[in-house]
Amino acid sequence: MTQSRTPQQIPVVVLAGFLGSGKTTLLNHLLHRSGGSRIGAIVNDFGSIEIDAMAVAGALGDSTVSLGNGCLCCAVDAGELDGYLERLARPSTGIDVIVIEASGLAEPEELVRMVLASEHPGIVYG
Repeated sequence: MTQSRTPQQIPVVVLAGFLGSGKTTLLNHLLHRSGGSRIGAIVNDFGSIEIDAMAVAGALGDSTVSLGNGCLCCAVDAGELDGYLERLARPSTGIDVIVIEASGLAEPEELVRMVLASEHPGIVYG
């Protein structure tokens, strides 16, 4: 399914992979070599110490949302995701793209389904 992007929409990219596959490393690479693009991130940590969120927080400042001790893909609907997207997609943030870094335990298909089901008018699966 292809969605067209209007000028005010921000693409949302799901970054998924097995535990230890290099997701956080790739996200940090993107953040430090963004070429001027502003990247917002939703970091889906798993565990009591939010290691991934700490690893990217310095690069993002207030453009990150951390989901410690939970799995975004376990939500019943896209409503919870819409709340996080709303926070990052505000025009005042100036964000060009949002990256959802899934935990290594997440189901990528479910995260993509949630982004596609989002009712937030300011985002598009990208």
